[in-house]
Amino acid sequence: MFGWFGLVVLFMTIPAREPYVFADIRPTLAILDTQNYLRQHDSVPEVYASDIAGVLLSEGDIRNGISAVSARINQDVRSLSKSAGVVLVTVLHGAMVFSSDLMRRLHFPFQTDSVAVSSYEGTESTGSYQVKKEIGYSILGKDVIVVEDIVDTGGTLDFLIRHINAKNPASLRTVALLDKIDRRKPQFAHIKADYTGFVIPDAFVIGYGLDYVGHYRGLPFVAVKKK
Repeated sequence: MFGWFGLVVLFMTIPAREPYVFADIRPTLAILDTQNYLRQHDSVPEVYASDIAGVLLSEGDIRNGISAVSARINQDVRSLSKSAGVVLVTVLHGAMVFSSDLMRRLHFPFQTDSVAVSSYEGTESTGSYQVKKEIGYSILGKDVIVVEDIVDTGGTLDFLIRHINAKNPASLRTVALLDKIDRRKPQFAHIKADYTGFVIPDAFVIGYGLDYVGHYRGLPFVAVKKK
């Protein structure tokens, strides 16, 4: 038997699990100009083409990121507690597309649910968070995976973590397609998703579920919106 001292020493030698990031694209970013963008993406609706400065992540980039993130989640879920089950909670509406692609690559049984939080007006966060649509299932004693589209200031994810933890899940993990870490507010500097597809520069992005006043969600890639 270890005894109390042995248990403390053993716990202290176990390294903290580092959040997983597939790719930080900030150092190599080159925003395409509008003409290059139009030549390379003929399927873009003409009505949207003049609003887009360039493509940040192509469909192929996104597929690769999701494949890597889902593989890591599949690996880690094996170590979860024998709880009452896994619930995949999608944050509406931005994460809908990402979540639907992600869940088709998960190799374990799970329930699906959603939550909606209001914080943005136009391109800026108001800093005030309100649940617009609550989780429908009881998550008491269950392993919860929250799926977000983007972590920006960190306020929304911080709010969601506290809100969901108050419901006493067995565990809570978070996954985000994008992290705009350069926008993180000092009080949320500690906030990171457990799994992140891409760390991106401080640019306003649209497409692949992300919107501006309700538009652009259906674009199959992530683009930078013109100012």
